[in-house]
Amino acid sequence: MQILTIINFIISIVFFITIPFFVERPKRRIPYVTYSLIGINIFVFLASVVVSNVNLPADHIQGLAAITRVITDDDRAACSAGSTLEKAAAAKAAVDAFENDPANQPAPDCIIDKAVDHTAGRTIDRETFDRIYRIQHVNDKVIFEPHYSLLDEFAYRASEPSLGGKILGMCCSIFLHEGFMHILANMIYLWVFGAALEDVLGPVIYAGAYILCGFAATLVYHLMTILYMPQAADVPVVGASGAIAGVMGLFVLRFYRTPVRIFYITAIPLLLILVVANKVGEITALTLGVYFGGAAYYLGFIGVWVGIAFYARKLILGVMKIPSYWAIGVWLVLLNVLPGILALFSDTRYDSTAYWGHIGGFLLGMLYALLIGSQEQGKAEFMLEDAQKALTVNDAGNAIKFALNLLEREPNNGAAYEVMAGAYDLQKNSDAALDNYELAIQKHMQSGFRTEAAGVYIESLKRYPRFIMDPATQLALGTQLAKDSRMQEAAETLVKIPYTFPEAPEGEISLLRGAQLYLSQLRQPEMAQQLLQLFLERYPHSEWLPQAQSALRAAALQLAAGDEQAVERTTEPEPAARRTLRSPANPTLENGPPPR
Repeated sequence: MQILTIINFIISIVFFITIPFFVERPKRRIPYVTYSLIGINIFVFLASVVVSNVNLPADHIQGLAAITRVITDDDRAACSAGSTLEKAAAAKAAVDAFENDPANQPAPDCIIDKAVDHTAGRTIDRETFDRIYRIQHVNDKVIFEPHYSLLDEFAYRASEPSLGGKILGMCCSIFLHEGFMHILANMIYLWVFGAALEDVLGPVIYAGAYILCGFAATLVYHLMTILYMPQAADVPVVGASGAIAGVMGLFVLRFYRTPVRIFYITAIPLLLILVVANKVGEITALTLGVYFGGAAYYLGFIGVWVGIAFYARKLILGVMKIPSYWAIGVWLVLLNVLPGILALFSDTRYDSTAYWGHIGGFLLGMLYALLIGSQEQGKAEFMLEDAQKALTVNDAGNAIKFALNLLEREPNNGAAYEVMAGAYDLQKNSDAALDNYELAIQKHMQSGFRTEAAGVYIESLKRYPRFIMDPATQLALGTQLAKDSRMQEAAETLVKIPYTFPEAPEGEISLLRGAQLYLSQLRQPEMAQQLLQLFLERYPHSEWLPQAQSALRAAALQLAAGDEQAVERTTEPEPAARRTLRSPANPTLENGPPPR
């Protein structure tokens, strides 16, 4: 099935359209850099479109003058021809109308093409490029591409003589785009692949990679143009494609196994269905035309499409899911490497797509990934994924095996210890499970993943309700649970400290914080009153004494007014046991260690 999906993807990318739209990987942070890059590119594009349309009237006049200078009588005769008398008459009428009133009549497409051919020649210099731009847009009322004056100033040209001009072109060209479809395609790819990459690299490294890959793409394009396509050295190069290709090069090494969802439309099945629908329509017209007249054809034609939509829609369009190395590999080879090689051997040796810029950016992205160890990080991530999948299907042996393999590479990987704990739970090995829960929490905390550490602790309590960490870690877990709006769990986590570790300095603040949570967040004034009274007994000289007394008065007022229901739990919380008191001989070990 996977092979068929990949073959379908290759066919669709060659013959019609494919659009990646989603990477199957959860994100841990908002990709601010990616969103900012998309915003900057869109803003620059819209600003360039405004400049183009402001200059459109003057360009129209100059374009007409350029056409008039180069068009010959032979061109007029050729453009007045047609495959039938009717078409020839219509073509001649269009040419004559334009000749008689060029200021108000549109130039026929044939005339525009002839004018471009005469103007372009084999080598396109800056002045020629500007003239072609004006000719091509002579009929336009609105333009959705940058003005040639902006390209002259800010796009990159391989022929630029000054170093300052080259640097300016390098920096600015990666934010310019030649048209709506150009920027749309680039921003889709940046959104899909860039966001996932920024999530693991962080904003600084990701932004640096994006800029460096953009520069590398320009340099490779410059080198290939000077060596093999010198006639195109003065053609401006624009677009974020090179930088985005670098992002994809990074992505394919970091997330080589991550599935990518791709929307596709295939041309060949679409054309075949069109032919079949037409034939069916003709048949229904012959057989049912007596009853339905001209509508009989459409009954058959539309009926075929309705049937395809219900029963065989995936033949022509749909969504496929394939590994990223296949998706990006096919994009690289079929849409860049092969056309880039063909461009080197073509007659003009020039194409509007900077294939070698894409290839250069992609290769630097891969090199960058190797230098910063992204490939190794990807391998570790997929090892963890395999371990988690094994645990999901209750395969404790393989879960432990995969997790241990990962820990050989990354000894501080908290998620691996978390898998180990769950696997040992499946094997009913409570001692090993508790050891790994503790290690998972410690490693998560050391790595700065406090929310994950708190989640592991809460998960461990489902099996071992009396499980408790050391006072400092326990206090950090309770504080994080409160930040994560898990107030009940936060309060219970905090109040374990003063009962289990009465001499620990963390008991003072944890007792006060727990009381405040019960009072203000959980609306349990009786529990809050009990904890605050204990606080006053234990810490009569505390620096937080005023806060405790104020909270105690508030709890008394709530109880007196009867605004809130009294909590059912009025007895002192049962003290949690320290990990060091676990004993293999204890018969209640399965439900957690015994109280002290």
